[in-house]
Amino acid sequence: EIEELNLEIFPYWIDQTIQEVARRIYHNPLRQQVMERFAFLICSKPAALFHTIPNYDSVVNRGLKALKQEAEEKEHALGVSGEDQNKKHFYQAVKLAIEGVLSFAQNLSYEAQRLARTESNANRRRELETMADICATVPGDKSNTLQEALSAIWICKIALHQENANVGLSLGRLDQILYNLYCRDIARGMTVSQAVELIGCFWLKLADHVPLVPDTGEELFGGTGSNQALTLGGVDEQGNDAVNDLTYVMLRATELLRLRDPNVNCRYHPEVNPP
Repeated sequence: EIEELNLEIFPYWIDQTIQEVARRIYHNPLRQQVMERFAFLICSKPAALFHTIPNYDSVVNRGLKALKQEAEEKEHALGVSGEDQNKKHFYQAVKLAIEGVLSFAQNLSYEAQRLARTESNANRRRELETMADICATVPGDKSNTLQEALSAIWICKIALHQENANVGLSLGRLDQILYNLYCRDIARGMTVSQAVELIGCFWLKLADHVPLVPDTGEELFGGTGSNQALTLGGVDEQGNDAVNDLTYVMLRATELLRLRDPNVNCRYHPEVNPP
């Protein structure tokens, strides 16, 4: 694995980063040269978009194909003015980005199918076949199960990390976004223990790219994780209690695993939420 990284993966990607692409297109501009000479500075410009919460609700409940269609319709509705041309470029970029994510998901599906064909263990073969089916469905289409929703979010999160810093790409209120799918799965026969296992596996994926840090980092910054904030509980838009069964499932997974990420935050309204 180390040889593969050093001899194949790193050499391929070393000139494929946003900075290197910009260097080629703009002939190593002065602003980039200046940025690369800073010894210590929190500079967000090369980090693209971070410290934000992507709209995972749309990914789960609509799917990327619907978002691509929306971008196409908005592009066609624009005129020919200079401002409209800039907007057209934006919507074209949205479509290209979505096509890239859909191709990535399809490649994951093909790889799971390939592995399933040569897998001798029946249980593992079924798992791989399930992975293949899920990646062929989401994030292109809307999710119909909790496992599909978690897979859709994870695939989109990988895509976002291709062009962003590994900091603060947060998850939002997942217990609200995923609750209806959780209830549907429970009605179909999924147990609470199975739900905890699914969420726990997702937590482990979220933590597998958290960098190793020295002891000083653990002491000064609480572990210096990727700071993928997750918000649980609280109230809804109307001020009603938003704590639900999935809130407790996620808290249980957090309690069992004790990981640095996700950065779990619980909202509590003393007049609304139960003690």
